[in-house]
Parts: sequence; structure tokens; C-alpha cells
Amino acid sequence: MDLFDYSNAFIKKEAKSAFATSKVLSVTEFNQYVNTLITIQSVIVEGEISGFKIAKERLIYFDLKDDKSIVSCFLFKFQLDKMGVALEDGMKIQVTGLPNLHQKGRFNLVVELVKPVGEGSIKRALELLKQKLLKQGIFSLERKRPLPKFPENIGLITSADAAAYTDFIKVLQHRFVGITVYFYAVSVQGEKAPNEISEAFNYFNQKMPNLDVLVLTRGGGSLEDLSAFNSETVVRAVFGSKIPVICAVGHERDESLSDFAADKRASTPSNAAEILVPEKSEIKWQLNKIGERLIYQLDKKIKTLEHFYQSLKHKMNLWWQNLRQNLELEERLLKSFDPEAILERGYSITIIGDKIIKSAMQVKKGDNIKTKLKKGEIESVIK
Repeated sequence: MDLFDYSNAFIKKEAKSAFATSKVLSVTEFNQYVNTLITIQSVIVEGEISGFKIAKERLIYFDLKDDKSIVSCFLFKFQLDKMGVALEDGMKIQVTGLPNLHQKGRFNLVVELVKPVGEGSIKRALELLKQKLLKQGIFSLERKRPLPKFPENIGLITSADAAAYTDFIKVLQHRFVGITVYFYAVSVQGEKAPNEISEAFNYFNQKMPNLDVLVLTRGGGSLEDLSAFNSETVVRAVFGSKIPVICAVGHERDESLSDFAADKRASTPSNAAEILVPEKSEIKWQLNKIGERLIYQLDKKIKTLEHFYQSLKHKMNLWWQNLRQNLELEERLLKSFDPEAILERGYSITIIGDKIIKSAMQVKKGDNIKTKLKKGEIESVIK
């Protein structure tokens, strides 16, 4: 017996029991009684959306229909925001919810979960969400941070059973050593995946904020398989991370909204490891190039200093020669004014007392004078 048959059998049994009491029910009691019969278990209903509307920015109403029937659906806007699903008329979806008979007699489905079905509806829901997040600046290039060139501590978020884990670790170990990877296992598809991935980001940001980078990855799959990475919950977790994020979801052709929100997108899990960590041979080559450039720059600097030294030496020699010539000139000039030098040339100096006689008017008859020659002195008396 399937769920529908079981419910019918249960309803018939309870209804028979209720009517057997011959109790007369009020309208309110009747509605309450019906709700006890129809709300025993959540149901999943698939159909096309029509009449979608948001009332007072709080309540969402829409009809779910197929070729023959229609049912009204209701949920709060915050529920849909939390699911990260954008809806519009014409989309085909699966709704999980509880049947409910309102006190005013309206029958509806109280929605607990919404899931687009069919590639067309999934793509449309994805596009609507992408446009919403784009307007909010979630994919802004200006906010993207550079990844560290030589990360030492990496946080890895993926499934323990996924090939993505093995591929990433294998390439990482092959390319470099001395890197510590902190692994947080999550579901990468299914209803639990978005919340588990979000919790992983919260854990690393709160408990290990000094990690160099976070890696969010999984292997390829259908659009539906990758839906967790297109959920608003995961996209906002990536966007809100204080630790730089590289996202590697699927294969080369696959793109997710989480890729756009991350600081860097990698095409595959292996490519994420290649982007994060340079190969040992590449680092060796880079170090050799750096060494060559340093030697070249040092040699160039030495030559510049040698040229400067030679130029300075030449200028110092010129300065010293000029200084010596000037000193010699000054010395000759000083010597030319030296009285002793005058005597050397045959001149004499005559003094009276301690004064040099420059004029005959300075002496008179009877004065004693002294004449100084190059060699010796002559004393005389004026007559």
C-alpha cells in the first residue's frame, strides 16, 4: 500500500470512528478534525507555478497546477530566502509541505521545501537567483582578494568519499611539501548539503581564522547534482568568508554561483591545487632566475660604484693639485712681502728706535740710526 492508499485507509477508519459517535461538530471543530486527518505527514507535490505573488514582503502565495487540478500554496518569504530558490510563474517545481484546511474554509498546502525540477526550471531559477545576487554585489570583482603565493595551512571542504578529495590531495603532495590540510567533510549534494557546507565555512572562520585559504570543491555532475553550490545559502557563506576562498566545482565546463562569489575559480579539484601551490621545479626555476637577477643587479651596482670611485678619485686629484698650486702661490706672495726677502735682494732697512725710517724728515742732527742689511747691521749718527 503506497502513501496515498495508506492515508485513505487511515482517513476512512478515523472518519468511521468519529461519525459512529453521532457527535454534532461545529464548523471550527470540523475543520480542526479534517486537519488532524490530512496533516499526519508531509507530502511531495509536483506541478507548475501560477499566480505567484509576494504580499507585504512577508508572505508568498502561488498555485501549483497540472493538466486537471490546482492547489494553493503558502509559505513565508524568509523560508524561500533561506532555501535560496527564486520562483516565477511557469516554473515546474516539487513542493514538500503539509495539507491544511484554513478556518475560513480555504484548502492549501503549507510549504516546507521547494525544489525546481526539469532542466529548464532549474536553469531559470538559477538565472533569477544570479541576477538577484549580482545586484547585491555578491559577484563584484573589486572585493576579490589575492590568494597567498605559498600557503602553509589550507582548509578543505568536500565529501570524504568524493574523488575531488583524492585528486586535490594527490596533486598538492606531488607539487610541494610542508603544507597542512585541515579537512571538513560535508555532503556535496542532497538536501543537507547547503547547510553542511555553510557550517563548514562558519567553523573555519570562527575556529581557525588564520588559515591561508579555504578550498570548496567537488567533482562534476548534472545541474541538479550541483544545486547545493548554486544555493543562496552556500553562495553567501563563500561571500562572507573572512578567509580567501578558491572554488572548484565540477569539470571545465561546469560553473556554479559559488564560483562567481569566490575569490578565485578553478576548473577542477586538481586545477585548484595547481593554482594554490607552484610545482617544486617551477619554484627552483624561479629561485634561479631571482639569483641571476640579483647577481646581475649586484654586478651592475659594483660597476657603478667603481665608476663613481674613479670619478671621485679624479676629482679629488684635481682638487688637490689646485689646492697645492694655490698654496704655493700664496706662499710666494707671502714671501714677497717678507722683509727678510727684501734684504736678500740687496735692499736695507733703516730704523730709529723701533720705527722704520721712511722719510728724511723723521731724523735730525745727532740722532742715532741703525741700518739692517742682509748680513749684519750698521749704526750711524746723523750729522
